[in-house]
Amino acid sequence: MLAACLLVQTRAELPAPGLMAVTAGLGGVCLILGGLLAWARPHPIRIALSLALWALAFGLLGWSWAAWRAEHAIGQRLPARLEGRDLQVDGIVRGLPQPGTFGTRFEFDVLTCTPDCGPLGRVSLGAQKGLGAVRPGDHRTFVVRLKRPHASINPGAFDREQRWLQEGIGAVGHVRRELPAQGERHWGLAILIEDWRQRLRDAMTRSMIDWAFRRWSATEQGSEGTLLALAVGDQAAIDQSHWRVFNRTGVGHLMSISGLHITALAGMAGLLAGRLWRSRLACRAGLPLRLSVQQVRWSAAMLVGLFYAALAGWGIPAQRTAFMLTVAALLNLFGRSQGMSTVLSCAMIVVLVLDPWAALTPGFWLSFGAVSMLVWAGQGASLRQKPPSGTAARLASWIGALRTAARTQWAATVAMLPLGVLFFGNVSVIGPIANAFAIPLVSVVITPAALLGAALSAVHSDLGGWVLGPSLWLTDLLLAGLHRLSEAEGAVWLLPRPPLWLVLVSALGMVHLLAPRGVPVRLAGALAMIPLAFVPADRPQDGVWRLTALDVGQGTAAVLQARDYTLLYDTGPASPGGSDAGAQTLLPWMQRAGLGRISLLMVSHLDLDHSGGLRSMLTGMQVHQVMASFDIPTWATAAGAPVPAAWQTCERHARWAHAGVRFTVLHPRQPPEPSRGSSTNAVSCVLRIDGPGWRILLAGDIEAAQERRLLEVFDAQELRADILLVPHHGSITSSTEAFLDAVQPKHAIFQAAYRSRYRHPHPKVLERYERRGIQTWRSDAHGAISFELSPGAPPRIQTARQSPARYWRVKIGPDPTD
Repeated sequence: MLAACLLVQTRAELPAPGLMAVTAGLGGVCLILGGLLAWARPHPIRIALSLALWALAFGLLGWSWAAWRAEHAIGQRLPARLEGRDLQVDGIVRGLPQPGTFGTRFEFDVLTCTPDCGPLGRVSLGAQKGLGAVRPGDHRTFVVRLKRPHASINPGAFDREQRWLQEGIGAVGHVRRELPAQGERHWGLAILIEDWRQRLRDAMTRSMIDWAFRRWSATEQGSEGTLLALAVGDQAAIDQSHWRVFNRTGVGHLMSISGLHITALAGMAGLLAGRLWRSRLACRAGLPLRLSVQQVRWSAAMLVGLFYAALAGWGIPAQRTAFMLTVAALLNLFGRSQGMSTVLSCAMIVVLVLDPWAALTPGFWLSFGAVSMLVWAGQGASLRQKPPSGTAARLASWIGALRTAARTQWAATVAMLPLGVLFFGNVSVIGPIANAFAIPLVSVVITPAALLGAALSAVHSDLGGWVLGPSLWLTDLLLAGLHRLSEAEGAVWLLPRPPLWLVLVSALGMVHLLAPRGVPVRLAGALAMIPLAFVPADRPQDGVWRLTALDVGQGTAAVLQARDYTLLYDTGPASPGGSDAGAQTLLPWMQRAGLGRISLLMVSHLDLDHSGGLRSMLTGMQVHQVMASFDIPTWATAAGAPVPAAWQTCERHARWAHAGVRFTVLHPRQPPEPSRGSSTNAVSCVLRIDGPGWRILLAGDIEAAQERRLLEVFDAQELRADILLVPHHGSITSSTEAFLDAVQPKHAIFQAAYRSRYRHPHPKVLERYERRGIQTWRSDAHGAISFELSPGAPPRIQTARQSPARYWRVKIGPDPTD
């Protein structure tokens, strides 16, 4: 079934509904035939044929089910004709609203839509602070503007469009105004749980604020968000800088409600229930005669696990653990206890039935892979009898527990290596050390304290503060220690993304390395994992250069690579909420490609859509030299960023060369020339790159006045280029007729957001390029665009949105701003 779901999710187009029905029918026939053979007289051939038919049946049924779910989800998207129009929607607030700097974002189930939106299901809406509070279950009527769920697409990066499809989001947009609602508040089990989550989050926030205020101090590390994430699964409350520390130290799995926390809490609940069931009062009532202690323990663990997973927001790790606990508890209650492999398989089938897209998420593979390897590694562990009482016996018991914990930590670390390199492009060298103290501290102390504090906060903020206050202090200590570890030199080993076949080979080696005792030459499995450390970085061959215009939304970021040289032109935008393209897009993309050093970072000008990611790049990447149109030390001091050792200001006629390729700055002059319009756009660094048989012109945000000045200073031959990074994202204020006639590009790259409020690129500007026969490439329509430039050969071009193509990608028409 897993393979069938993956087969559907890798298609460029969904199969026809008739084919889905035929496949489902064949799967049902195979299921019935397999059952008939299984009930017949036992025979090895019949048993083998029955198992084969059942496997085929699950594959066919899983394929048709995943395809039908995908077809249904795609059918609930907003029609393209309604994008950007005022729509009146009536519906129910769902999920946990996320407050931000300028407003709140929440999910909204549409009941009616005017004009008719078709079968539009759930939408993601942003509202400014003036709207007022929204709660799960609220029946609201809004006037909104929506667009289809379109997101940036970069090679190997997180696919937000796929996640929106998985969550059932058919459109994203913002609230323009609210109208009087026509119905009463809606209730249901899911809404009730989400309402509890919001009430607990608000109560915890009040308690932590009151606790900090009364002691005239706030926490130094910002631990409030971590406690909110651990108690109610609000991962958005954790600051981005903390996520970077968690990922570098390999403890990111602990800082949300994960399977480890659910298992620990369920285990505590089971032990407590068993102790109460054996109490004197319970024995007098004859309760142990009705249900065994074992059944009570499993029942309590199952109920607590399901409740905590629901409180977590029902993520993949939480689902996996909750379903495993449920399957194990039900089997135990009915006296059919099975092995862990059966429990894992049943939990996996349930997860895939409920969410066929789960197989595309790293959490699915990390969760099931880690548990499978822990079970596999523990197969040979000997079961010892409880030692007699006494100091020596207790010491031996503690030593045995420490050995078991060390072996478990070793198995978990090894199990995460291949998948960690595949999904994240790095290995945390200090991860085992960090996890050794973080796992018991977070799972056994901080998480239960956060839950207790949340419950007490719902009663009174003072009660919650007495528990959450010490928890904040303890979490501060943990974050401080993790921060120290993350700053250690060599804390993270960056590795290029390996090919899939190498991941499979290393996974087989991992299985052999973690094999139970008695399997010969287990250390030989490590040999199959060694090649992961020698995957070459994704760099061009000698003599070949590669230009990649990344998809960063409304902003600019382009990378020019040679085998031993990397130039980054602009760092993408920053959002008012604090995130930026440097941390969200550029650093992950470079790390997956194995690029650990930037030779030259050029920032064309100070506007946030070009310099927004600069701080993250200087902090997270080794940068040899910085060139910009503004004073770098002054900016770095104000932004709290490290001042680069080598920096200079862009100045016309500045030149350098590398491996036969010449770089020339064409603009601006120093001091800057007088300009009309935007003063920052007017001083954009314009860079010309001359290679063997090709030329690139990176134009920043220059406007018509600067284009005219370039035509005055340089002749047409000096401005001519094969590839042009279009000035000012295709604004109507740039790309004049005379400038295009001089440059005469064969390819033009527009970097702009989908349905930009600036209407970039402007239709008239697009028409100028198309009238001249220039091939246009757009980040909103093509995603990241890569040009591989070889001497004497036409460029090889790849687009991330089409290579590989996926059925859930939003199709962009000729003019998405209409």
